[in-house]
Amino acid sequence: MQNPTIVFKAEDLTTALEAAKYLGVHFTTVYRWMKDGILHPVPIAGQHYLSIDEVRSLKKKREGTL
Repeated sequence: MQNPTIVFKAEDLTTALEAAKYLGVHFTTVYRWMKDGILHPVPIAGQHYLSIDEVRSLKKKREGTL
């Protein structure tokens, strides 16, 4: 069974470092959340990116506005 293909535009993705700045946490926290399945990295050419929508959703959840 093949994995489905999901297409992202560059503007839909962000780095772990930028996500950490946006969320107000240390970048190692973002990597831990990726490891724990809280955030779902998108691997592209050996690098891991995050969906901006997922990062925004997590921020709202952490702020209690979701």
